[in-house]
Amino acid sequence: MNKNKKNKKSNKNQMVEVTWAQAFRDVIIKAINSGQLLPVSILLCILVLLFRMPGDKSFEVLMKLVEFMSAYKNWGWGLSILLVIGWASHTRSMRRCSSLEYKRIGIEKSELQRELSQIDLKSSDDY
Repeated sequence: MNKNKKNKKSNKNQMVEVTWAQAFRDVIIKAINSGQLLPVSILLCILVLLFRMPGDKSFEVLMKLVEFMSAYKNWGWGLSILLVIGWASHTRSMRRCSSLEYKRIGIEKSELQRELSQIDLKSSDDY
């Protein structure tokens, strides 16, 4: 029994290799949790396109993109900026709503625990 405990402790101190798939999974999960999956997905798509494109064509594509944006009187740029601002404000409001709901649930839970136990319990917010 002591050997099992000893082995578990020594395993915690060892370095664990992280594969690219595990790192990718962790980045995607963090993006989902923080509400930034859309920008991460767009960035990944752009990176894949850039890596698959021949090197001499990348400058040509960039110049065509700039010409297209300027030909339509910057509608593309303006629309992109509005989209990003709208997305950021929506994400901020969703985080705020979630935070308020978590606090409300925590207060309600604490009150129910006090009623059921009939003992004055310390709050974890005091730590």
